[in-house]
Amino acid sequence: MRKDEKQITIKGDNDIIDCVDIYKQPAFSHPLLKNHTIQMKPSSYPKGFKEGSNTDLLLEWNKKGRCPEGTIPIIRTQHKVSPKRRQHNSNILGFDVNTSQLEYAQVSTDLGTYFGAFAKFLVWNPKTVAKEFSSAQMWVVAGDGPNLNSLEAGWQVHFGEKFTRLFISWTRDNYKETGCYNLECPDFVQINNNIALGSALLPVSVYDGNQYEIEITIFKDMQNGNWWLVVQGQKLGYWPASILTTLANQANVIRWGGKVYNTETDGEHTFTQMGTGHFSYEGYGKAGLIHNLKYVDNSGALTDPNKVIPFASRPSCYDVQLGETGKDDHGTHFYYGGPGYSEICMK
Repeated sequence: MRKDEKQITIKGDNDIIDCVDIYKQPAFSHPLLKNHTIQMKPSSYPKGFKEGSNTDLLLEWNKKGRCPEGTIPIIRTQHKVSPKRRQHNSNILGFDVNTSQLEYAQVSTDLGTYFGAFAKFLVWNPKTVAKEFSSAQMWVVAGDGPNLNSLEAGWQVHFGEKFTRLFISWTRDNYKETGCYNLECPDFVQINNNIALGSALLPVSVYDGNQYEIEITIFKDMQNGNWWLVVQGQKLGYWPASILTTLANQANVIRWGGKVYNTETDGEHTFTQMGTGHFSYEGYGKAGLIHNLKYVDNSGALTDPNKVIPFASRPSCYDVQLGETGKDDHGTHFYYGGPGYSEICMK
């Protein structure tokens, strides 16, 4: 965008998008990125990765216009985030999350050496209540305790909204002082002018009807250490190596699954749903599904995990079940989800 050009604003049906100069994005207010040179593409992709341009689930707002080259799309609501929240532990909900109230239905790899992860996520629109969220996502993790680094991406519904949104998140100190969602603080460097983090995903899957999915890849550029995010085969941007600590080398755990924030501490369990709002045993088209799980190995190749370990923090409310390997072309996969409060999930 030239200096004499005005900022372009695109009004979609669900979101307002501002096209911001790529060099004026939030990342460059980070003290470690003041002299950062933007990397416009990875030095290489993982072996077996297929680059593409499928934006069917991402570009609802693009029907009203496109951000020009040299800019990136930033969802308007992000501009309402205070500078203080952008600098420290900025949470998309606007308040500090008590991690003891997070509930999971997920699978993970054994402790090992990993340089990225891949999965296909069926997109749903679970019901949420105020100040709670429900997500389906992947975690690329290194370290533990205060040294935990985590890069996260997937879809999320929050605040009781009707829309399912694409999101990313990160931390380098187990969410104590660093980390936030999307571009709300200076960390992630976006280079894509088509995909807006935090924007609505449409259409979403229908119970026992049409199914829609999104592909997400996170991988390390072995030449400079940046961790790239690719969505629907399109390179979106990267977390610079300089802002990370334990992930500066490699990940030691990959996780995929559902997560719910439950604000109820007494009495009844929350009504916030996970996945489809139905338990895993209902299977394809009726339960949440994350499939074709892969990780990037030492050789830089996308590899099927030998095994994954299922875990549900409260299986009477949200559960997880491994699928049969090789069935229905889903590769390594699992079903997950649940309704929250029910006859068997009381507290």
